[in-house]
Amino acid sequence: MTGYALQLHEVAKDFGAARVVEDFSLDVADGELIVLVGPSGCGKSTLLRMIAGLEDVSEGAVVIAGQEMNHVPPGRRGIAMVFQNYALYPHMTVAQNMGFALRNERLPASEIERRVDEAADKLKIGQLLSRKPAQLSGGQRQRVAIGRAIVREPDVFLFDEPLSNLDAALRVQTRVEIAKLHADLGNTIIYVTHDQVEAMTLADRIVVMNAGRVEQIGTPEEIYTRPRSRFVAAFIGTPMMNFIDGRVADGRFTSGSGLAVALPPRLSAADGPAVLGIRPEHLRIAGSAAWEPALHGRLQVQEYLGERMLMHVALDHGPEVVATGAVALPQDETVRMTFDHEHLHLFDPQGRALGAVAGTGAC
Repeated sequence: MTGYALQLHEVAKDFGAARVVEDFSLDVADGELIVLVGPSGCGKSTLLRMIAGLEDVSEGAVVIAGQEMNHVPPGRRGIAMVFQNYALYPHMTVAQNMGFALRNERLPASEIERRVDEAADKLKIGQLLSRKPAQLSGGQRQRVAIGRAIVREPDVFLFDEPLSNLDAALRVQTRVEIAKLHADLGNTIIYVTHDQVEAMTLADRIVVMNAGRVEQIGTPEEIYTRPRSRFVAAFIGTPMMNFIDGRVADGRFTSGSGLAVALPPRLSAADGPAVLGIRPEHLRIAGSAAWEPALHGRLQVQEYLGERMLMHVALDHGPEVVATGAVALPQDETVRMTFDHEHLHLFDPQGRALGAVAGTGAC
């Protein structure tokens, strides 16, 4: 099918009796940046390796640029992969590392030099071309590894947790560089990470994976504002969404922590046991807010983050929740909290989302 750089049709992977990827389907448009995100062991790196041809496909089909690739060797798939470890040859210079695959393809020396120089210019590492890997910082080595992929001019780039070995500040810097590079080159990228911040800031679309299966596919905004499951709601967002067990009857949610709230129309049709979800930014310490106080508890911990305070509050007869506040309060203070009813989420006992966030369409 034209217009798709990559298609995965009901792909599955077995290791012996264990199925680690189950019935995975995805169409990736030309130039799209897809991020596969999920906890360790969810199957995202295995899926990437199947696309690359480093793992066999147990079921289904991997299609790149309209051609099925299940039995095509990695070197002929039109892909280039950037790994978590840099995998640079220590005895070669940066230029030699970047041009290694091109020399194996027996490209003319002038073409290799042109591609290496262009990639180095894009990555701002032109001054490093004569150095050896031992003379480079971690961030510089990662840029060299990315440059080695760029010079191959692949149909699809595969990134397998490329920032995991970098410190926090360098992760942010390199993440921005990858975003700029994608905007400049317009290449198709499949990017694997367990870091939700990388997923939210880089992706055109996010694929949230759990135990080898797709939990949800959508834009970063869709994933954050309209999670289709409790798993997605908990995994995406820092701090994670607050959850309160209770039940719904006659359009009202009640819990053992004393919460009793009339649900907005989009959620009022639910009935029976349910879990209420509230993100910390939508749960506020009551002060001059217009909303009526709805929850009470005792302040346990405060975290000052500059632009906001995170308040960890143990509810009366309920779980601990995280709310936002404007000013520091005395430890063990009894506090009241309010929330915006339009930003409530509701999940059934199996973790499936009920209703939709107002103004954002169906879950």
